[in-house]
Amino acid sequence: MLAAYLALIVAQGGVALIDVLPWAVLMLIAALAALAAAQFEDRRIARKIMVAAAGLFTLLGVVSIFSIGIGFLVAAVLAVLAAIRLSGTRPE
Repeated sequence: MLAAYLALIVAQGGVALIDVLPWAVLMLIAALAALAAAQFEDRRIARKIMVAAAGLFTLLGVVSIFSIGIGFLVAAVLAVLAAIRLSGTRPE
């Protein structure tokens, strides 16, 4: 996913790979954090990871609001909703 995104950006021209790489890595970290949160059985840890993912998605969304930022903001809202859901008690 990361390689495809970077290849697409570089193929468009006008942007050096080194300028885009840090932002692309942040995107990957946010997505992997949300994915990792789903794997934890301890809901407290999963909630904290999901909140961190929501924070990263929000940061990326605000910084890139005029291009792909709306997608990141939607992902942030979904991560917040997941964190809220994780804060509840699991039915027995």
